[in-house]
Amino acid sequence: MSLLACWALQSAAQVEGTPVKVKGQGVYCGEVEMDVTQGADGKYYLYDSERKICTLIGASLLSLDELAANGTLRDLIRTEDEAPEDDEEYIKEILDANKAFDTTDYLKTGEVANSTSEFYAYQLKSITIEQLTKDGQDCIPTDESPAAMRVALYYRQTKWTPFYEQFLPDEDGAPVVLDEDEAGQTRAAIPVEGATLEINIIDEEGEKMPILFRAFFVPDESGVTHIDADGIKATITYEKGGSPLVDAHWGMMQVYDFYKNVLGRDSYNDKGATIYNIIYTPGYSSGKDGMDFDDPMPSFLYNMAQVGAEARSDWNPPVMIYGLGGQSIDIDMEGGMGPYMRAFVELSIMCHEFTHLVTKNTSQLSSSIPSEGGAINESFSDIMAVSLMKNDTYGYGSQSPWIVGGQGLIIGKDNLRNLENPKLSGDFPQPDTYLGENWNKLDKYAMMGVQNKFYYLLCEGGKGTNDNGDSYDMTGIGIDKGTQIAYLTLTKYCSSETDFSTISECWQQASDELYGKGSTETQAVISAWAAVGIGNADTGIEEIDGLPTASAVYYDLQGRVLQTPPSKGIYIKKSGKGHAQVKKVITQ
Repeated sequence: MSLLACWALQSAAQVEGTPVKVKGQGVYCGEVEMDVTQGADGKYYLYDSERKICTLIGASLLSLDELAANGTLRDLIRTEDEAPEDDEEYIKEILDANKAFDTTDYLKTGEVANSTSEFYAYQLKSITIEQLTKDGQDCIPTDESPAAMRVALYYRQTKWTPFYEQFLPDEDGAPVVLDEDEAGQTRAAIPVEGATLEINIIDEEGEKMPILFRAFFVPDESGVTHIDADGIKATITYEKGGSPLVDAHWGMMQVYDFYKNVLGRDSYNDKGATIYNIIYTPGYSSGKDGMDFDDPMPSFLYNMAQVGAEARSDWNPPVMIYGLGGQSIDIDMEGGMGPYMRAFVELSIMCHEFTHLVTKNTSQLSSSIPSEGGAINESFSDIMAVSLMKNDTYGYGSQSPWIVGGQGLIIGKDNLRNLENPKLSGDFPQPDTYLGENWNKLDKYAMMGVQNKFYYLLCEGGKGTNDNGDSYDMTGIGIDKGTQIAYLTLTKYCSSETDFSTISECWQQASDELYGKGSTETQAVISAWAAVGIGNADTGIEEIDGLPTASAVYYDLQGRVLQTPPSKGIYIKKSGKGHAQVKKVITQ
């Protein structure tokens, strides 16, 4: 039985039906209750008519080949002669080609519940491989015929689970049993409409061509599926478990309510726009022989391997797309493959992506990878994500850690990014001081750690010494006040030109508006920025925007005359006309 039903969504997503509440079980959120729609056909669709949240799976986006044929996308794979001079220009070409991508005609597939009014998947427990034969030969590796066995589950074309191992069996001829402990997989979900078991046998030295075994199966209520086809004899055991669709739909309900009830914002555009979640899977056709694996690859540029999430604010309508997980690529492209990641529908990830849409509709901070504005943009998404997670009503409460991408998103690591200590971020170490250790001016994902650390200190306080050798000891104002200042800073005082030379002033203006000039909250803002290497908490002097004029005379805090405008630090500016002192702070 297929879960998919064709539901013609209008561009405004006004789905006809009755609003109802149903139970669902997510990968991260556990068992929850969701607001969905029961259509005239009696089926239950993941559409929340009150919040206008539409969660889709298998959306028929254009293939790369179709986009390229229409002249809207350059080929992603080029020869060395065709390659651009630098990666930045190449990425820019791809993004420019996909601006204003019209998705309206492709948002036509609504996900329905599992025959009843419950949403769930199946939870993988173990796989026992009893026999593998090729041309009459036994292919299970033994001590006499050493080889590597790699096992994976696929959902349509996509590796759905991190269940993927390389090992040698211990005993001759014995069935190979992969369970949760031995295989290292963590709560892998099997969609109720079926998956594909794929097994590769590879020569120990990698010299022979791999032998591929593949079998399609559909789980049922029995909890056990026996496979005997195409040279495979195997048994898969499972139980009722979490579905990423539930995390996506329920999670966006929490994100919407957090923005609406805590911050007073109605959807990302503050006008009640429909919110589209797409749990991305390529299209497929199925029949008596199972799945067709020759369907085109997706047009989703950065998540082809299903690792990651992205908010496409330049598409029409904007959508948020979440990968189903898999093995990541090493960030430096030197260490080969990175860790396994589960479905990118963890609550903080969803709030992070939603905030990108908010940013696009307000400050329009830069999204460029090699820019400080891009780093500030990414940081605000992390800041709002943590603010949601630590909210007692819509998140997991004030005791929730200061991380984004937790709850087992990355297998073997406890976070994607760490705001309390950016240098311990699971993705890769980030700086906690402006221009300090781990700083990389070409990568917004590195630079963003500075504002992340600032926000932690603003809310929680702390003491220590930054990478500049400057010590700090400050008291925080709490996450509730921090959340309000952060939101006002992002939506009112930041702009497309904001960078680290002006961001402190943006936060101070927002704090002044909410709590008054010279307030404890504003002083905490100044102190927290000084702690990460921007500004000086002891001057009590406001910052100025931009570079000083060429006619000014500059003094450092020791009274020494500087011949040129300073490139970094805190200085007193004395105007040239009449030498009247104008006490200002210049931070760069």
